[in-house]
Amino acid sequence: MPTRVREGRARGGKCPDARVRIVLWQKLGDVTWSLGIDLSIPVCQSQAMPKRGSRVDEVFKALADPTRRKVIERLVSGSASTTDLAEPFEMALPSFLQHMSVLEKAGLVLSTKHGRIRTYRLSPVGLDAAEGWLADQRRLWERRLDQLDAFLVNQQAT
Repeated sequence: MPTRVREGRARGGKCPDARVRIVLWQKLGDVTWSLGIDLSIPVCQSQAMPKRGSRVDEVFKALADPTRRKVIERLVSGSASTTDLAEPFEMALPSFLQHMSVLEKAGLVLSTKHGRIRTYRLSPVGLDAAEGWLADQRRLWERRLDQLDAFLVNQQAT
């Protein structure tokens, strides 16, 4: 008898891509039907990657812009006022303040206001989230490359 396959989506699971596959087949040399259940459930991205929230996304979004990276490079040498930071850039001050808002939201800079002068300084907290994510990725790829190396050495030995 032919193999019958029934596929459907798992209900109540957290992964919307989860599928359950029920396979009915006839064993070789046996007349009775056997029921085999193959759970083809892909790992959700949220389960595969450790959650770090949107903090990492915000940090990489902030660092994706060259203007913001130059501001970060400038702040490495010490805190600076908004006008000092905006001076080298040919843009209106409100546009520059949007860049500073993105950096502050990402946790890369902190601002303080003294009278009419707003001063910015670096905050390492934002980089900690990105550094942790990058360290996880490095460990993952080092492990994968070690496994590949072991496989290739094993293949050469046989």
